[in-house]
Amino acid sequence: MEKLLDYHDFKIFWMVSQHNSISKAAFILKYSQSSVSIRIKQLEKELNCQLLLRNNRGISLTSAGRTLR
Repeated sequence: MEKLLDYHDFKIFWMVSQHNSISKAAFILKYSQSSVSIRIKQLEKELNCQLLLRNNRGISLTSAGRTLR
């Protein structure tokens, strides 16, 4: 039986993509920044693709991330 993907992970990803910020999405959703980051990484693992490019200046969406958004 296949595992269903978690709706909340998609909601978190959508908020991150709308604000281009894990910190801002975490604040709005009332989650810690680390929990948002962990949930995004889990979603990427389950989808088997990278959704965000992370660097010291922030984040940007990959082509897969733009498609999912």
